[in-house]
Amino acid sequence: MSAAISAETTQGITPPRISVDYDAAAQTVRVLASIDIPAPRPVVWRVMNDCTYAFRIVSGLKTCRILEMTRSGDIREHVINPAFPLPEIRSVFRSDYIEPRLIRFRQITGDYVHSNGEWRLELLGTGTRVVYDAALALTIPLPAMLIRAKIRSDFLVTLRALRREAVAAAAK
Repeated sequence: MSAAISAETTQGITPPRISVDYDAAAQTVRVLASIDIPAPRPVVWRVMNDCTYAFRIVSGLKTCRILEMTRSGDIREHVINPAFPLPEIRSVFRSDYIEPRLIRFRQITGDYVHSNGEWRLELLGTGTRVVYDAALALTIPLPAMLIRAKIRSDFLVTLRALRREAVAAAAK
């Protein structure tokens, strides 16, 4: 058990849950992750959709730009420098919103072969359970073990940062 998970458990905080599976035939990674956040769903929603918070939540995020507002969401560009051994990753994606419950996204262009999925914000007493369910494939061929480990590590950091920022925003 990692030190962070151990600290969360002793503080009565449920650690993030993450499953990363690699389909070698399709060269696709499926990520299913969740975290419980002791903040109201509208606050978590606001934090998740604000580029200002994104820089504090997503490791290596260099760019977060809303390119176009749509009737049901937006089109954004993210540029991430995920650190060695991965090169910079650019993604332009469309997000459709059902506020404050669902963000469904799909890549329009960028460095993934494909990237699509959703973020669900579920009521959890007075808090929120955030669930991420997505499939993605990079254009860069890398060993499956490396891909799974990097995605798992990055998602742990991202989910914990999302919880930290949402709790702080709820306290304001």
